[in-house]
Amino acid sequence: ALNLISEGITDYREVLRVIHPDSDQAVELEAMEPVSAAPAPAEEPLQEVKPPTEEAPLPVTERESPAEAPPPDTARSESASATLLLVEDSRTLRAIARKFLEAKTNWKVLEAADGLEGLNVLEHHSVDAIVLDLKMPHMDGFEFLERIRGNPSTAGIPVVILSGMEGEYITRGMKLGADDYLIKPFDGQALIEKIRNLLDRSRILIVEDNKTMRKMARRIIEKKTAWQVYEAEDGLQALEFLKDHPVDAIVLDLMMPNMDGFEFLQHLRFNPETALIPVLIVTALEGEDSELKSLELGADDYLVKPYKASILIARLRRLLERAGEIRQKGKSVKAA
Repeated sequence: ALNLISEGITDYREVLRVIHPDSDQAVELEAMEPVSAAPAPAEEPLQEVKPPTEEAPLPVTERESPAEAPPPDTARSESASATLLLVEDSRTLRAIARKFLEAKTNWKVLEAADGLEGLNVLEHHSVDAIVLDLKMPHMDGFEFLERIRGNPSTAGIPVVILSGMEGEYITRGMKLGADDYLIKPFDGQALIEKIRNLLDRSRILIVEDNKTMRKMARRIIEKKTAWQVYEAEDGLQALEFLKDHPVDAIVLDLMMPNMDGFEFLQHLRFNPETALIPVLIVTALEGEDSELKSLELGADDYLVKPYKASILIARLRRLLERAGEIRQKGKSVKAA
């Protein structure tokens, strides 16, 4: 339906005839909000991350412990077959958004016409994410957010605000616990990307001895994604961390004390429990020899400092997608 809008079909009745070609049901359109396809938002300027002056290695007694991680049996959320709840009072917009999301993804979309209906749906269904309008009758998006964040069984569900209201209204919604927002009229693909970011709870381990670079990489990842990020300051600490905490990808420096990145890779690939974890090398070493040696030892990609923040995220996304495809193929083979 969004494609129809982009092709100039903006009358709701024409759109609905395409969505529901066999339906003669009259639709009241007067109170419904306009929907049109907007161009994708302009990309923010690329942020260049430069390595600071190397810090002296911390004494062993002052070394940091890796950030706490969930227990080993905590399953990574998979976004491939998620269930969404769309809370929106405009029946037309609900129909368009649902049709678009289900056509472009494998997600199942449940609907609610206002906050009260949304709460009722949540009593009977488990959902992975919520797309929420703010201005609705009976119960608006603000009260709905307060209610779900105050309920332990729904407090952790990620929420994307989808509203024509801007400024202070969005600020209020974010303070009440929304995770992201998109302003109407909206781009359908942008909505999908925001939902995917919230559904993807991948676990990333950063192995880097320079505390400033480690914290900078962590801030970039946490700002751009919903991934869980953990830290280790050298290869030895990382191997110890991995004994009890599974991760989905590793960002690895090469030049580190105690155990450098090359030796860490050898240990990682030798252990069947960690052999398939994707590894992105992020280092100041630019030589072809270092890159070749890393790849031969099992690294999946190589990025030289200074790097662009968007490139770091793109490389990690690609590694996670490949790993997901490999897991899916493995499941298919076992099922066969």
